[in-house]
Amino acid sequence: HYQNIIRVGEKEMALAGTAGLDWASRKQISSVLTLNKFQNKSYIYGIAGLQNYGMLNDPQLLPSITDTGWAAKDGQGIYDSCQKLFVQLVKQTGGLVDRDAQMTLIMSPGMDSETTKTNQYNVNVNDQLKKNFPNMRIGTVPEYNTDAGEMVQLVVDNYEGQATVELSFTEKLRAHTLIQELSGFEQKRSQGTNGAIIYRPLFIASMLVS
Repeated sequence: HYQNIIRVGEKEMALAGTAGLDWASRKQISSVLTLNKFQNKSYIYGIAGLQNYGMLNDPQLLPSITDTGWAAKDGQGIYDSCQKLFVQLVKQTGGLVDRDAQMTLIMSPGMDSETTKTNQYNVNVNDQLKKNFPNMRIGTVPEYNTDAGEMVQLVVDNYEGQATVELSFTEKLRAHTLIQELSGFEQKRSQGTNGAIIYRPLFIASMLVS
């Protein structure tokens, strides 16, 4: 569980009010954004010191395959790289996954921009993916640009009614009692995370691009 505290003084409220700023509301928005950013980090890395893991460091994840950087590839080369990852997923699952499965391809925004490249027939990577994997969607996560290289993951959303991954929390947001002080007020807000609970690691294929 984690928390932050909003502190607003009467004088700063009055000063902000002269500029037409709803200072209390802005601090409340900032509080929620800060909590949610930490929660998103926990879904990627988990919480150090606890048996709480994320999408990049869960010890049950299968070893990543590797590929060369996409910056030097043309559209066909990038599509071939994505296809290589799908072939790995089929191999891991013993053929339980086909091209029509609902899947999510996760990468960094920088890698996503590479999927706009075209092949020799002027067809870009996104169009090729949509045609050959009709139920695949692309999700972007900045933290997938790691020190070791670019991480790309292909995740089967669910199989036979069981989700592959659950981004789990104990409490999404709790607003605690508003405390009135002599010249302002304080309020604690808290959330709780279980990290990314991976039920079936074999339905996640990972590739490190460097």
